[in-house]
Amino acid sequence: MTRSPSRFDTGRTRAEAHGDFDAEGTFRRLTKPQKYVMRWMSQKWHAYQNQGTAIEINGTKVCTRATIDALERLGLIECSGHWSWKASISGRALRDALLAVG
Repeated sequence: MTRSPSRFDTGRTRAEAHGDFDAEGTFRRLTKPQKYVMRWMSQKWHAYQNQGTAIEINGTKVCTRATIDALERLGLIECSGHWSWKASISGRALRDALLAVG
């Protein structure tokens, strides 16, 4: 007996499913620290957790672990190793919109 697909199995991220993107492709509900982190990570930079809850990109502390966890739940970043994260496909798609904001 085969399992019928769930009505929740759409193959989309949570953000895409709930329509959280506006017309320009920017993410409406990102906080200022989340936008700052995504501005770096959308340009293929990786984030690392060295000690405590501080997250570093290019040797600079940019946010806390809570910010990274929130971005991961939204589907904008993904784990790329032990204590390391990179932007997902949907996170890299925000690059132009985040750079235009400044």
